[in-house]
Amino acid sequence: MEIDIYNKITNINSITNNLNETINNIEKNIQLINSVYMDYEYNKNLHLNNTNSYLKFQVDLLNNEKNYYTSIKNFLTKKFINELYNLSENVIIILTTMNSLDINLSNEKKTIFNKILKIKIKKNFSSIEIPETANIITNNLKLILNFIDLFDTYIVNNESINTKNNIHINNFRINLISKKKHYMLEYTKCLEQFNELVNYFNSLSQSIYKQQQNQDILKFFLNNESNNDKDKDNDNDNDLNIKV
Repeated sequence: MEIDIYNKITNINSITNNLNETINNIEKNIQLINSVYMDYEYNKNLHLNNTNSYLKFQVDLLNNEKNYYTSIKNFLTKKFINELYNLSENVIIILTTMNSLDINLSNEKKTIFNKILKIKIKKNFSSIEIPETANIITNNLKLILNFIDLFDTYIVNNESINTKNNIHINNFRINLISKKKHYMLEYTKCLEQFNELVNYFNSLSQSIYKQQQNQDILKFFLNNESNNDKDKDNDNDNDLNIKV
């Protein structure tokens, strides 16, 4: 399951990088056309007003496409990272609660707690944060399981001591087992939310990529070099780890 999440996160990141590449290609074309436009605009001897109107029209359409792809990329990245942040905070809360348990295993608890990774909240979102945040969540979910195993050790040891000393507190054992099940339920809930989140954005990213490959209007207004680059990108989808 962890490998599956890793592959999907890689796929999402590759598609956002592909969007960045498309945006960069559009910007290069706009700069090129603007340069040509200025050359023709100041060449009064050729009387190229009609030609320049087509160049301006091409730039306007390319700017529109650039804004569209930029919005898609920003909405995707911001929403996904925000959801990952929220999930990560929930996992941290569970770990903090577990660390406060008085189970007489201070050193073992400290060892686990010191491995907790925390996310630094940033104002500006970048696709680089997607795999980083996913790795932090994966690490901390494993630590919840480590805490549960440690808590189980405490339950077994406690029961052994009470049995040996003929101490009748069966209700205490039941309460401990109930608490352990509660933490296991919280772990399962977070794991399922993580999987659901990754699956959703992986499907969304695939849809965005498929749509991107069928943008004939964009291909029409990009220069041949950019179109050739896009064709090469299509041929190298496996190298980009893009799976649709």
